[in-house]
Amino acid sequence: GHIHDVSKPQPKELLDAHYLAAMNPGAGSGPVNPRLQRLFATFAVLFPSDEALTTIYSTILTGHLRAFSVPIQDLGKKLVRAALSL
Repeated sequence: GHIHDVSKPQPKELLDAHYLAAMNPGAGSGPVNPRLQRLFATFAVLFPSDEALTTIYSTILTGHLRAFSVPIQDLGKKLVRAALSL
């Protein structure tokens, strides 16, 4: 691809460029021009449910707490539930 430089009439060639964009459609974002949007693969990802978040964070924390005693390991699940309830 290429871009045009305002100061020079010649296009600049882009090599090995990657774009990553994210947007929150619920935070006052206006519509995206279809000419721009066609350049990206569009994925709609919903926020995970509380059950999924509990599973994700419990799995991670349980792995980190394996080196500790069982009572400390059991606190991991309670900690995740408390954090998600905030």
